[in-house]
Amino acid sequence: MCRRKEGILKKTKETKEKKDWTKLRQIWQVIVLILAFLLVAAFSIQSVNGIRGAARVIHYTGFIGGATQMVVKEEMNQKKNDSLIQLLDEMILMLRTGEGDYEVPILKDIKYQEYLEKIQKEWEKIKQEIYEIRKGKDTEELYKFSEDTYEDTNLASYAAQGYMESYVSKIKMTMMMVYCVFFLLMGLFLYASIKNTKLKSEARDLNRIAYYDPYIGIANKVYCEKKISDYKQNSYKDYLAVIMFDLNNLKGVNDEFGHQTGDKMIRNFSLALDTIGREYGFTGRYGGDEFLALFEECDEIKAKEFIEKLVRLVREENKEAKEPWEKISFAAGYAIGLDGDKGIPQLLEEADQSMYQVKRKMKDKKKKKK
Repeated sequence: MCRRKEGILKKTKETKEKKDWTKLRQIWQVIVLILAFLLVAAFSIQSVNGIRGAARVIHYTGFIGGATQMVVKEEMNQKKNDSLIQLLDEMILMLRTGEGDYEVPILKDIKYQEYLEKIQKEWEKIKQEIYEIRKGKDTEELYKFSEDTYEDTNLASYAAQGYMESYVSKIKMTMMMVYCVFFLLMGLFLYASIKNTKLKSEARDLNRIAYYDPYIGIANKVYCEKKISDYKQNSYKDYLAVIMFDLNNLKGVNDEFGHQTGDKMIRNFSLALDTIGREYGFTGRYGGDEFLALFEECDEIKAKEFIEKLVRLVREENKEAKEPWEKISFAAGYAIGLDGDKGIPQLLEEADQSMYQVKRKMKDKKKKKK
């Protein structure tokens, strides 16, 4: 009896110890999973902040290019804008060092930093040239310097965009980890789904900041170049219409009535282009006074139909213009490809030539009227 009792006690003790060990192991598993969840959540938040920072870097880099052009134009017209020059100094220093009032991080991308260093040196040359011009020097070198800086800011923006896209890819991989953690933590699965939806929504919003001009609400040059690059890598099927647009007399309006009036013209035309183009395909601002449309499954008949609709809408908008210089005038030219028979560079060139032919005809017609 004693031996039997001892056996029962021993088994009870072993069972209790096994039960305690199982419970302890389960507790540690939960702790490890919670820690893993917290680490992934922290990384996700850090990643979103990184995307925000990269998006701001792209925005301010583009601002430097446009603001530099504005400073140069004003100096060539004998208008001093020392406040904008000071702002550009602060912006460039901020992007180089991370110091400033706009909470912009230092983008750890070698190509971007190389372009930014080049931009900083070019800006110093521009400032020196401005001071020389104010003493009476010719403006020819100043214009050349500004063009070089504008091109380098575009290249810097592309480099920053590439950095951000790779960053977004890392976030996607992180989110896969999030799914795994949430699957193990069944009670937090719903929370994970909500968080993932928010992150995706925020990523879309940030991509919109990077790809769309916040002032006119249409795809910017970076997005246009990306679409063109996609067609270079993957040939199109069926018809592809490439349409180029050019706003007439935008420079004259800027010079005579100010950039606010010119910006209003750009915004109004962008709205009209987006309104009509939405059902056809991609439209964007290609830079300055040029706009671009890329329409798949769009033959010559549809391309002409689109341009006619746009002309009618702009004509109706012009009726509401209070002043003559607020009326929009534009030239449009197109090129059509079929099943990849023409590369995208050729279509762009043909559309550009077609647009300038239309522009010349409009000028000739205007001269005849006079």
